[in-house]
Amino acid sequence: MDQWDRYLDPTIQTISLITQYQNFYNQGKFEEANGVIENNPILKRIIVNASTMNKTLDAIMALQRFYFSDFQAYLQNIIQLKGEYASTVKYPKYSVVTYIVHDNTEAFLCLSGNCPIGTPPTNTNFWTPWTARGEKGDSGTGLTPRGTYSITKDYYVNDMVSYNNVWWYATRDNVEVTPSESDRTWVALLKFSADLLTFDNHETTLRSSTFQNALAELAKRGEHVTPVTLTAAGWSETLPYEQTVDVPGGSAELSPIMVSMLPDGAELAAQKAYNKAFGILSSGTAFLNDGSATFKVYKKPAVDITVGLKGV
Repeated sequence: MDQWDRYLDPTIQTISLITQYQNFYNQGKFEEANGVIENNPILKRIIVNASTMNKTLDAIMALQRFYFSDFQAYLQNIIQLKGEYASTVKYPKYSVVTYIVHDNTEAFLCLSGNCPIGTPPTNTNFWTPWTARGEKGDSGTGLTPRGTYSITKDYYVNDMVSYNNVWWYATRDNVEVTPSESDRTWVALLKFSADLLTFDNHETTLRSSTFQNALAELAKRGEHVTPVTLTAAGWSETLPYEQTVDVPGGSAELSPIMVSMLPDGAELAAQKAYNKAFGILSSGTAFLNDGSATFKVYKKPAVDITVGLKGV
């Protein structure tokens, strides 16, 4: 953290020094003016000059860079997924565990740096719930089936409809926007053969067991992470720098999330190099093709980096 001094208003004791500084400055005697400040350090907390403003500028730029390129990697590294809760384990701050509550598996985040061993995640003095769950009978978060698409209906974000033997979900509130791959109002979720899928009064009817298999495959795909490696030498020579890598199972219809694959226990130098490269990728763009992914950045990562594509 940079050390910042609080600024002061002029006083009777300092006004003569300020006047001396201003006289030298107005006469163009800048070396003598700076000497007054250096010989009287209290003036650094009263007189605003280029040094003061540059320090403020550097601090603002550092803060902007952090949120622009480093914040996602910071969050991914600070939160530690620990799996199923164990009463014999000492959990550090920001650990996330799963714990069964009333026959439901829920997630909890540790918010204490000194959580005693054996403290159950239901103890809100040390843990906070990470699982959103509505009251019994209410819909939770997620997709809402709205039947067959109708141009006369209003639709809202995460509504799901059937249209042309495809399940689509809405990415924003809309009306009179027919599901199509030409824009991102609707995104294709699942495609079925023409004789497989029908909707009737918001109830889904399938003429085979393929529906259950499709849902299982969708859930499996949503959690699956495909690792891809981008090499430091593999970027193009001109801006924006591009690199295309093989992604088995990749498709332009998918919208994966890039996740960190920093090895557990990596040395500090390796962590810093990885986080810097990951931040560069996060500030760029990427898109999937059939069997590949293309990344575009405006600064080349200095190291080879392996990231995960969740949902492929």
